[in-house]
Amino acid sequence: MRQRMTLVAAITLAALTGMLTTRAGAEEAAATPIAKQAAPAEKPITLEELNRRQVIGKLGMPLGTCVEIQAQVVANPTPNKGAYDHDYLLNVTHANGKLLPQSQLIEFRSLRHADSRLVNDSFRLYEMKTGQKARSLNSEQIAELEKGYVGKVVHLAAYETGSFSGIPRNLPSEVPIWQGRGYHFRSSLIVIVDRDAEQARNTKREMMLRKGS
Repeated sequence: MRQRMTLVAAITLAALTGMLTTRAGAEEAAATPIAKQAAPAEKPITLEELNRRQVIGKLGMPLGTCVEIQAQVVANPTPNKGAYDHDYLLNVTHANGKLLPQSQLIEFRSLRHADSRLVNDSFRLYEMKTGQKARSLNSEQIAELEKGYVGKVVHLAAYETGSFSGIPRNLPSEVPIWQGRGYHFRSSLIVIVDRDAEQARNTKREMMLRKGS
């Protein structure tokens, strides 16, 4: 009789232990956060879709949109030109009269008919200031040239454009890798009107008319 009672007690204890273990396991599983699923890879877009949809540039407007900007001429901040191809860039602070949330450093070039006093490399700066071409320029000459140019504030009519460039992602193994950046998209500004030069011309014209009268 005593052995039977001992056996029943052992079975009951084992059952209770199993129930407690099962409950603890369930509670632990419930407390464990479900692993986040990896975000699905973005689907590449076609060239047709790229042309159909608007791409927003650094200035917060669709590429190819003419905009009145205020900017400061700055020297390339990276050694040996680094991430940029030119010696001088524009640090844009205003677009269409509004202060940008954050100034945008961007490369630029001027159209010929813009009659702009803006250049993006030191050799063109030398030619603009002296009327002559230079074969070479040392650091002292460049520092002298940049006086009155780097740091000046300009007002321009321009539009932002862009293109893809760089080293291909699947370059054949037998082709040596050249120095450069990976394949990427980069935008730049095209200056179509130099408002400061335009104002200077208008002022000069008015003075000549006054003298003539």
